[in-house]
Amino acid sequence: MSRTFKSTTGLSRRFLNLIAANHSPGVKSLHRIGLGRIFNSTPGPIPNGDRLESAAGQEDYMVRPRALDIIRLPTPVMSFRSSASFESKEWKLDCFPLSDCKVFCMDQSGRGFLFDANSCGVSTVAHLHTPKVKPISLSIPQPNVDEDDHNDEWGSKLFILESMPEEPEVNCQFEAFIYRMRDVYPRVLKHWNRHLVPPPPPFIRETVNQNSRRLEVTSYAVIEDGSHICISIEGAGTYCMHTVSHTWNRVGEWTLPFRGKIEYVPELKLWFGTSAESGHLAAADLSAMDSQPQLVGTWKELDPPEGWKECKDSQVVNLGSGRFCIARFFKKNPVDVRSGDELPGQSFAVLTGVEVVNRGCDAEVELRMVTHKSRRVNSTTIETLF
Repeated sequence: MSRTFKSTTGLSRRFLNLIAANHSPGVKSLHRIGLGRIFNSTPGPIPNGDRLESAAGQEDYMVRPRALDIIRLPTPVMSFRSSASFESKEWKLDCFPLSDCKVFCMDQSGRGFLFDANSCGVSTVAHLHTPKVKPISLSIPQPNVDEDDHNDEWGSKLFILESMPEEPEVNCQFEAFIYRMRDVYPRVLKHWNRHLVPPPPPFIRETVNQNSRRLEVTSYAVIEDGSHICISIEGAGTYCMHTVSHTWNRVGEWTLPFRGKIEYVPELKLWFGTSAESGHLAAADLSAMDSQPQLVGTWKELDPPEGWKECKDSQVVNLGSGRFCIARFFKKNPVDVRSGDELPGQSFAVLTGVEVVNRGCDAEVELRMVTHKSRRVNSTTIETLF
């Protein structure tokens, strides 16, 4: 017997954004896929077959792709091009999502702009103090404050951090862009203010020199309603920073049980991301940091066929109301029937729409993952999803 669960799916968001490298040097394009391509209009009944027992003891349902439907990337809504570096003659363009429709883009010289996919508007922003080699970012969007010209509170914030500094420098690893009133006349105009932020304590030169190996940020999240950001550094522990005073404190020697970016889902009061151990979608409660948070559930959405090898880290995009797109990147190499050697293969991505729902009654919490659709994209150039 199948059961139907109450969906948390809302209609506030319409698109999944993908940034892919173009065939031309230094060019990247922004594509927008309608969520109907990876989500059903309603979750529908959950089938009895294809069950998987998760670490949390829950029955989950995953896609076992035999012949996935292939979709093409839509025509880009915008293409960006960076200028080649004079020293290296190389192009580089990093993209940092601010919200579900806005993205910061920074080239190898630290020059940047903000693009709004809804309005196709472009805004210039200040240069980075120092270009980043392997950056990560955390955003705290506050559109209501941004749009109120009479509100002089700090609005949206974007934090950009070098995740694995080669030559630690105290003053240039961590930067913030904050949308607020100007410090000078006329103060009625808001703009993006650039700030240098103290780096995490382990990234200060004196601390790094005491370690025999390079330190790297392994996971990061916004917590406490945006008042703090939290990062874990392998071998150094977990640290939190106040987003206004920019002061750091160490919360533990342990690291968060995730890999990469972690996002909060208010409807479920939990943080979601990729499990550091299994690589599957996972959830944990990060509201208390007096001890290492434990996963409250993990879910495997895709069972790839034999011969599919993941070729780079997966990405989880929080689409709101418990919905996620999980992007996995594969390479499939055919085998020569005579020699048994692998032949040059094909790289592609699989996009899966999933929804995490609470099937518990009253105060009881019992999470279940509902898999909607999986679609294959024969593109080797997808870099960022948001």
